[in-house]
Amino acid sequence: MSVSTRHSIQWADGEECEPTITVVITSPNGLFVDVRELKTGGFDWFFAGHEIEHESRHESKQVIEFNHDFLDSQFIRTGQKPAVDLGEFSDSSNETERMNGIRIEKGKMANPANGDVQEYKEKWITCDPLCGDLVYIGKDYGANEVDFVVLETIEGSIVDNKSVHVGRIVKYGHWIQGVYYDKTNKSEGVIRKFKDKDLILHGPKSIWPELNGDTSLFKLHDEIEMNGVIWRVVETR
Repeated sequence: MSVSTRHSIQWADGEECEPTITVVITSPNGLFVDVRELKTGGFDWFFAGHEIEHESRHESKQVIEFNHDFLDSQFIRTGQKPAVDLGEFSDSSNETERMNGIRIEKGKMANPANGDVQEYKEKWITCDPLCGDLVYIGKDYGANEVDFVVLETIEGSIVDNKSVHVGRIVKYGHWIQGVYYDKTNKSEGVIRKFKDKDLILHGPKSIWPELNGDTSLFKLHDEIEMNGVIWRVVETR
């Protein structure tokens, strides 16, 4: 389970930069919500899916596929099924970056600026889920002691022809993040909160379940209806 933020990205031969405030919350079973808010306003990309770990040829590296078929804003905009997003993770070779918790991800994925699949290099930091500042969690943090819950709409995914409402919301520690799409009304929803403070609220607020309370009260398969949207608990401590 983790809350991560992106330190920077570099596309192909481009310059290293960070045009977004990116936060990813991932559950122990690999369910994630990834929201990349542009610092200038709007969204670079938002998506939700699951991780698939691949065999690595190097013991010091980890290879993970991020499947976006559940929900992907690029699919909403273009109608094209999400491309394979496969990243290879390793510790930074820079000592200062390692001390600051920066890990390197390299791979190929669709560039949201143009839709082309390109090579990239990203730098990530795993953050303290109880801290409002996106700072390095440290190596000795007791992550297993922090409660979490994951809820999803019950109808399907963004790429099928069955579902009307598609969404996922995750709470880990004091951080909450969710994405949603209504296929009938073609309306989007994105939420990011720290405790009771809305950091992002895009689209209707009335669809989101209230997660600021004690998440230990949520039981697996519990259902909550919010303004016609049914959410089900799919993972919890």
